[in-house]
Amino acid sequence: MSRPAVLCISFDETVSRMRVPALSEAGYDVTAVISTSEALALKPPRPFDLVVIGHRFDIKGKEALINKARNDWKAKVILVCGASNDAELHPDKRVYALEGVTGLVEAVHELAPAAALKP
Repeated sequence: MSRPAVLCISFDETVSRMRVPALSEAGYDVTAVISTSEALALKPPRPFDLVVIGHRFDIKGKEALINKARNDWKAKVILVCGASNDAELHPDKRVYALEGVTGLVEAVHELAPAAALKP
């Protein structure tokens, strides 16, 4: 069985460097990008199972990513929220940035279960 594919769109490489290893260790194949345009242009070898969208993108960019995730990849969407929860957007799950990597991994596993890798 293949590992679930996750696209992680973060506003900078530092955030990706924290999220990618944690999600990989939890049993996911992770692709990380740092812009909405880069994410929208992706043509993955197989559709993503889940898309994680960071909180520092504008509403139009987040909305375009949610639409691409659902329509092109049939993926579930997690929206990482900062000071606001972007109430006008409708992801499958919201995770607040203050919940950190642990909260994100738990939310990802809830929507796209994967067997955690043993050390």
